[in-house]
Amino acid sequence: MNLATIKTALSAWVVAATSYPAEQVVWTQQTVDLRLPQPYVTLAINSIRQNGQPQIRTEERTGTVAEGEELVVYADTWHDLAVRVQAWGEDPVSALIDVQSKAALPTIQAALRAANIGLGDWSDVTELGSVPGPGPDHRALFTIKMSVANTVSEYCGYWDWVTVADGLMTPTTYIDVNEPAP
Repeated sequence: MNLATIKTALSAWVVAATSYPAEQVVWTQQTVDLRLPQPYVTLAINSIRQNGQPQIRTEERTGTVAEGEELVVYADTWHDLAVRVQAWGEDPVSALIDVQSKAALPTIQAALRAANIGLGDWSDVTELGSVPGPGPDHRALFTIKMSVANTVSEYCGYWDWVTVADGLMTPTTYIDVNEPAP
């Protein structure tokens, strides 16, 4: 999973939906100066969890490959993310409603799909009011749930045989396949 790609795609969605300059759409792990020019939006990943067990698949490699690397084993997983989107400024509720509404546009959908992001449910937009003192004006937030596809892989070779003991299968590989196994 490439979180940088995911964050870039989500930021681009918010920029397109709100028409705010890109420097006014920031992730909260960045240093956020509450004196940013308003309006602005902050994003934060609240949680990431793997959804279920990986789906394992193999593919035989063709052409000349090193011994022990004849196969590619892939583990495909889905991860559920919850992202908090918080707007600050004069009319943050309208800004966040635009973010939600514009998620249905084909260009936004295509960009999110390119980053392997599938949008799920989102919470209601909640108006929070302003921060006391000389801080930012009004703010509002919502949380969106999404799924992200992830695939990892490694090379492996063919097995001579598999030993089953106590319900566990252990593949055994010998480099010299011309000699009989012990």
